[in-house]
Amino acid sequence: IHSFLHDALPPLGARQVSRRPLRYTRSALLLMLAAALGTFAGAYASTWTRSQSDQAAYGTGADVRVEVSGFPDLPEWAIGQAYRSVDGVDAALPVAREGFDVADGNGQLLALDAGAAEETITVRPDLAAQPIGDLLATLSGEAGSPGVAVGGEVTRFALELSVSLRAEQAGEEEELASPPLAPTWPGIVPSILVRDADGLLHRLDGGRATVVGEGQRIEFDLTAERGLTPAHPLEILAIELGVQLPEEVVAEGALAVDLLETASDERGPWTDVALDRLSWSRLDAGADAVPLDVDGDGITIGGSRPLFGSASGVATVLRLSGAAGATAPIPALASSSLLASMGVATGETMEVGSLGARRQFVITGTLSGFPTLDPADPFLVVDLATLAAADAAAGRVTAADEWWVDTADGRGATVAAELRNEPYSAESVVAYDELQRDLLSDPVALGVIGSLALGALAAVVFATIGFVVSATVSTRERLGEFALLQAIGLSHRQLSGWLSMENTFLLVIGLVAGTGLGLILAWVVLPFVTLTQEASLAVPPVEVVIPWGIYGLLYLAAAVALVVTVVVIGNLLGRVRVSGVLRSGRE
Repeated sequence: IHSFLHDALPPLGARQVSRRPLRYTRSALLLMLAAALGTFAGAYASTWTRSQSDQAAYGTGADVRVEVSGFPDLPEWAIGQAYRSVDGVDAALPVAREGFDVADGNGQLLALDAGAAEETITVRPDLAAQPIGDLLATLSGEAGSPGVAVGGEVTRFALELSVSLRAEQAGEEEELASPPLAPTWPGIVPSILVRDADGLLHRLDGGRATVVGEGQRIEFDLTAERGLTPAHPLEILAIELGVQLPEEVVAEGALAVDLLETASDERGPWTDVALDRLSWSRLDAGADAVPLDVDGDGITIGGSRPLFGSASGVATVLRLSGAAGATAPIPALASSSLLASMGVATGETMEVGSLGARRQFVITGTLSGFPTLDPADPFLVVDLATLAAADAAAGRVTAADEWWVDTADGRGATVAAELRNEPYSAESVVAYDELQRDLLSDPVALGVIGSLALGALAAVVFATIGFVVSATVSTRERLGEFALLQAIGLSHRQLSGWLSMENTFLLVIGLVAGTGLGLILAWVVLPFVTLTQEASLAVPPVEVVIPWGIYGLLYLAAAVALVVTVVVIGNLLGRVRVSGVLRSGRE
């Protein structure tokens, strides 16, 4: 009999639940509602917290994002090194931003160092179909003119020019058709176009040369305050000679670059740079570049295309640069909305206009979002060095509008504070830590989370009390049944196990059903809940976060309730006298 009763305990427990469904339903509903509310509250709090962090990361792009306003006494080529010299800065990434036109509105072009971006920026994996590192690796290209590499830590350039310009004559016996051009007129404005290790192009300006003179030496200093220099190594893309003549002057003559030297400090030594790979071309205002024939080491200007003076300044630029050739399309990552509006697929080429210029891009991948870019607007992401080189071939210089800064752990706010002060005085500085702190302090959202947490806690407390009370009352009502079972051989231990099994079954059913209901609500509701301070959908989209660790506390509370119930029921059964209960006639 004892063995039979032991084997019959599970069926007896299940039969008891089926005999009194309403009694157990009340406790199960309390448990289910408490579990559902606790599950939803935990998911809401975790999802909201993660969303604020994601929004802060998306809005900054890196630990700190700096919009450049320029330094009062610092050249553009030293700005990057100035940021990198700040204590706590591990890396600084230049970023250029432009607008372009599309059929249904405006888009944004974002250019950054694709090779170094993965170590600095934070891109959520779901925003791209492939790992962001693999996509960025497709952006490096060879667009633009080939340059002349300059080794070492170059801080000075020297250029020697020979110029011989004269006012043009209408004929041998006639007087000059324009006012004379004085030999000492400083009409030659030399500059050197270099590309630094960040892929940025810089036009270095020195002194001026006169329109007549042999071996005129112009030096370019690449050191600034605090010993700042460009990001090395450097590459020379072009030497440009702007010609600025008085108004109404028409001139012809010869120009030559006799020598280009570099040095690592002001004491030298100077090192010659070979210019044999470079060729001459002429750029007149509003006209395309025209190749020029070389006469000896220089060029001759005259004939049907002399040099004309202008009241507006430089009218002609004579450029010594690498042969441009055909410019290849620039590799780009495109937003899904842009590809849909343009009818272009991955691997195809498209052309868009930007700031009066048109560029060709070959699409190497798609993105649904990229840091700092509104996914609702079409956008392109390209490599900055490739874009700058292509622009240089077309006579444009692409500058960095922003710098995305990677800082040591916990130093973002400190670095941002320093960049807001002199001598940096950036136009705008956004730090991830500060933005995240601001988003996480939203009182409205915190109030909702607090209300849900208090409601969930109250529901757990009432469900626990209800569960214990219901189990105790049910046990008291069934004392006669338990006494009879004990009389036919059921031990006190077996009886306690039976009741524990009943209550465990009830507890598990309530928790599983409640947790499932809470998870369904979280997955259905939370992606559409307003999670921004501006009462708009979050960017990037909300990812539902399930905090299983927090739910462990809920399950621990349920386990405590079960233990308390088992102890209470055990004490109650221990005080039951079988003979007394049976004599009293209780069933």
